[in-house]
Amino acid sequence: LEPKNNNADTKDVALPEDYSSHKIKSMAHYKPSRYPIGMPPLNEIPDDKEAIDVSILESRRHFNRLENLTKPPTLKVQSTAELPKLSKGRMGVWRNGRICDLTGLSNKTLENLSDFIIDHEYGTVLWKEPVNVKRANMDEIVRFAKEQVDVYPDQPDRPAHGTGFNKRMQITIKNVWPKKGRDEARLSKKRRKLEEFTVDRGYKFIDYKNGEYTFEVDDLRSN
Repeated sequence: LEPKNNNADTKDVALPEDYSSHKIKSMAHYKPSRYPIGMPPLNEIPDDKEAIDVSILESRRHFNRLENLTKPPTLKVQSTAELPKLSKGRMGVWRNGRICDLTGLSNKTLENLSDFIIDHEYGTVLWKEPVNVKRANMDEIVRFAKEQVDVYPDQPDRPAHGTGFNKRMQITIKNVWPKKGRDEARLSKKRRKLEEFTVDRGYKFIDYKNGEYTFEVDDLRSN
């Protein structure tokens, strides 16, 4: 064995690639190469080899470890809100001319929700008074069909005025057109018929424009 040199600098050395084939019983048998960091000078690297700055690699590893330590933890919060259900269409809150999602609202807010809206390809229903939508199955409460929107379609005895979803609401039915042509005369005639129909049902006519028929209902049991 070669005597240890206590005055020699202690440095990590790179073992040769065929280290496993060397029968070395202890590190005392291994002599470091003339390149202490395992990296020859640039002028001794063949042209087809890429020089690697070991200090840069070590700095990157240190930075990555530090970044993982300082990165704030990601918390996944599972919402406990009991949202209403709807198989087709979109639900939300009507704010500034657009529908805002219900995600993030508390159960307390859902129990007294203002401007609740359902948007469907056949129409929309916008409640003008607060309603309790918590755990509500809106498929059973509102039914959409071509040129038709029904609230409580399967309940002949609808809730009393001001309870449940029998509150002031604005209903819009989409794609309502005259049967023959869409010229100005036919559209005006269609508008008059819709106004008469709305008044006869005890509802309030709002508008008829671009094929959308809008009216307001105060009490579903008034018709």
